[in-house]
Amino acid sequence: YTLVPVIGWQDLSTAFLEHKEQFRYFVLINCGANVDLLEMLQPDDDSIFFICDTHRPVDVVNVYNDTQIKLLIKQDDDLGVPSYDDIFRDDEEEDDGSGNDSDEGSEPSGKRRRFDEGAIERRIERQRARREWEAR
Repeated sequence: YTLVPVIGWQDLSTAFLEHKEQFRYFVLINCGANVDLLEMLQPDDDSIFFICDTHRPVDVVNVYNDTQIKLLIKQDDDLGVPSYDDIFRDDEEEDDGSGNDSDEGSEPSGKRRRFDEGAIERRIERQRARREWEAR
């Protein structure tokens, strides 16, 4: 392992860039919970971050992305994060676009689909693709 002390987001970004090819797992102690790490560091898909941070509020992307971000917090710690449906529902409803009243009967099944395991991964992949497109 390599221990790299950092002061500030620029140091964290620099340290990550220097070590991302050598390591797959990164442990962040007392930093990283309150920013969207995937947006800031733009890691490869196989990079995994373990975050042990007391700073609040915790970024919602970190809470709901359990593939690359592992939050190490107490189970009884109230993060004050809204439910997944409250945060991401608007994006999905805009994509539907039909607005038919007959769709209301199937609404509960639509809500269940939003909570499938791949929903977060698809959203993150869309964000990653958008970042790559904007970088061109």
